Amino acid sequence: MKKIIGLLLILLLSTGAFAQDISISAGAGINFVYWVTAQSDDSGGPEVNFEMGWSALTGGVFVDLTYVMVNLSYAFTLGGPGATISVDGTKDDAASDAQTTLMEDMSASYLIITVLAKYPFDMGGVVIFPMLGAEYQLNLSLYDDDTDLKDGYSDEQNASLNDLYILAGVGADFDITESLYARVMALFSYSLTPENPGNYDDDDIVKWGWNIRAGVCIGYRF
Repeated sequence: MKKIIGLLLILLLSTGAFAQDISISAGAGINFVYWVTAQSDDSGGPEVNFEMGWSALTGGVFVDLTYVMVNLSYAFTLGGPGATISVDGTKDDAASDAQTTLMEDMSASYLIITVLAKYPFDMGGVVIFPMLGAEYQLNLSLYDDDTDLKDGYSDEQNASLNDLYILAGVGADFDITESLYARVMALFSYSLTPENPGNYDDDDIVKWGWNIRAGVCIGYRF
């Protein structure tokens, strides 16, 4: 969280050079997200890869200062995750299907804080902007059917559910009126803290995580 606050301060200070061009807007929107967490372990002989993919929706609000956008959103998963298990590069269909069935009643929710630096290019009625930033995902819940899995975790295991990401993407604003606009965005995120409760303290396991998302927002310029 401290890293996100520090990044926000840096980005806000960096807008000073463009102060004469800054406009303020705010809005709300939704995103469809596909989350992936994965790990690889060859300490026991064959290399075993395990990948878990979630589909999720987020809804949130944002403030835009032309060159910096800050977003606060709530995310919830859509059904349980899908699992892919492979051994030495070959997918094990039976194990993958069995693990997917085992996790079919799982659900999770997150509070997400996103800070993005952006540079707009006015194309006449349409503004296109590349984005680069960071995101902190705070886990709010993790259930298997009606069982709260976090109740059985240690503090360290629960902390491993939180994630810090770097993001890159592109967006576009389409004017509806002089003040009202529609925004579409696509982002790729890579986890800097790809831990999970099962092996958060196992350095022999290689872990990684990423997600992709696409969203639409409605914004208002003040």
